[in-house]
Amino acid sequence: RRLVGTNVNVTQRKLAEAELFSALQREKELNEMKSKFVSIASHELRTPLTNILSSAELLQHYSATLSAEDQAKLLAAIKDAVMGMTALINDVLLIGRSGSGKLKFNPVPLDLEEALTGIAEAIRFSHGAQHRLEVRCSLAQRQRLVDEQLLRHIVINLLTNALKYSPPGTQVTFEVTEAGEEVQLCVTDQGIGIPPEDLPKMFESFH
Repeated sequence: RRLVGTNVNVTQRKLAEAELFSALQREKELNEMKSKFVSIASHELRTPLTNILSSAELLQHYSATLSAEDQAKLLAAIKDAVMGMTALINDVLLIGRSGSGKLKFNPVPLDLEEALTGIAEAIRFSHGAQHRLEVRCSLAQRQRLVDEQLLRHIVINLLTNALKYSPPGTQVTFEVTEAGEEVQLCVTDQGIGIPPEDLPKMFESFH
C-alpha cells in the first residue's frame, strides 16, 4: 500500500487575501466618509455661500446709500464666510489624507511657546472681537520637535470652535502645561458642551 500526497504552502496567499481585505475595508470606510461629507457639506457650505451672495448683492445695489460702517460690516461678513468655508475644506483634505495613509508627519525643532502664543494671538485678532481669549503658556522646555503645520491646524480648530460656540462676552481659556515629556493643550469654553451619548462617537469623522 502506498500513499501519494502533495503539500502546498498557502501562507503567502493568505497574507495577500488579508491585505486585500484590509484595503477593501479602508476603501469602504473612505467611501462612507465621502458620502457623509457630501451630505454635511451641502448644508455647511450652503449657509456661508448664502451669506456671501446676500452681502455681495447689498454692496452691488445699495453701495451708494450704505454708510462706510455698513459696507465694512458686509465685507467682514463675506470674509468670515470665506474663512469658514476654507477651514471646512482644509479639514476634509486633512481627514482624507489621514484616512488614505498619505498624511505626512514632519517634526522639526520649534520654540513651542512662541508658536502657540503666536497662533492664539492671530485667532484673537481675527475671531475674538466678541470674546475674551486668555492664553496661559509658560514652558520650562520651550524647544520641542513638532510638526508646525499639524500643530497649527489642531490649535486653530480648537480655538475657533471654542469661540464659535461660546456666547458673546464670555471667556475662552487656552492653557498649555507640561507633563514630563508631554505637552498638554487645554481649551475651556462656555458652550453647551457635548451630550454624554455623543462622547463615544467624538472622533468619528463628520459625526
